[in-house]
Amino acid sequence: MASEAKNVIPAPAAIVGVQVRAHEGAAKSFWRILTRFDSSRLQPYLALRNTVGVVLLLNMVAGGCLALLVYAVWPIWERAGGPGGSRKC
Repeated sequence: MASEAKNVIPAPAAIVGVQVRAHEGAAKSFWRILTRFDSSRLQPYLALRNTVGVVLLLNMVAGGCLALLVYAVWPIWERAGGPGGSRKC
């Protein structure tokens, strides 16, 4: 059993120093994890690059949806004879 004790890796000091209130509750604990912000890990270039990529992708998707809508409505538009159709007021 003594050999098993040698394989134990000590926890880093940063993790040991964290103080968590006893019985904080699962919801509060989860919310604390979600809202934690570490500014030392901030990378502005990477954030800008990812934002541009997402915006371009969303624009392509929105443009594709608009094109599908136009192609779906086009036959109805043509059958009606253009704007206003063939209705006579």
